[in-house]
Amino acid sequence: MPDISPGLNATGAGGRKPVVFIHDAATDDFVATLLLVAMPMVDLKGIIITNADCVPEPAMAVASRVQQFMKRPDIPLALSGARGWNPFPWPYRGDCVTLSATPILQPYRSTVPTPPPSGDDLLIGLLEEAIASRQPLTVLLTTAFTPLTDILSDRPELATGIGQMVWMGGAIDVPGNLDPAATNPAVANTHAEWNAFFDPFAVAYALQNFPGHQRVSARHHQQRGDHRIAPGHAEGAGTDPRLLAACL
Repeated sequence: MPDISPGLNATGAGGRKPVVFIHDAATDDFVATLLLVAMPMVDLKGIIITNADCVPEPAMAVASRVQQFMKRPDIPLALSGARGWNPFPWPYRGDCVTLSATPILQPYRSTVPTPPPSGDDLLIGLLEEAIASRQPLTVLLTTAFTPLTDILSDRPELATGIGQMVWMGGAIDVPGNLDPAATNPAVANTHAEWNAFFDPFAVAYALQNFPGHQRVSARHHQQRGDHRIAPGHAEGAGTDPRLLAACL
């Protein structure tokens, strides 16, 4: 896979960093969305939802309503076609349904069409735009790598449009977050974090194909501290969305 071009600018017009946020509509993802929109140095180019730790239709609907609440319905919102190997348990996937009942969102109605816009097309378009404008895109993933690696495995040249990745995929030397009560112990293990376990092959692809710090900035936080890791380290427990936003 080609290296990120050193000639690309780190920021876009006005010194703002172009960012695409790929998430799976859990509560922490919407907290991160609020923070990203509030950050003056971030130009949020698009939001892509993954059918992972959510139910797609209510996830898209509540994301649309959150954007209206933030007065940012202009941010492109789309649904990824990615699928993982190990689905999240259904009891985990209800945050988006619960959030839809939040009183502050009741004045707003979803504007997402049926079928929803393609997250794959949105990501391809943003990467092509980043290459053409020579303003690299920061890819923030608080879900599996799959929505990104699905695209890059078919079109590896689009990697030149990426300036930085920030991935919520666990931390180092801590237990994972697979609950044996919700995950069959025959396939679960004590080390995996769900965003890696959902599609470990996508993680392997990403870490093998983005070996340099200039291409991968995987920053992880858990209660014992904040980790910036190099590709190839084992992954562990979860991440605070406030620190993910701060990594940008």
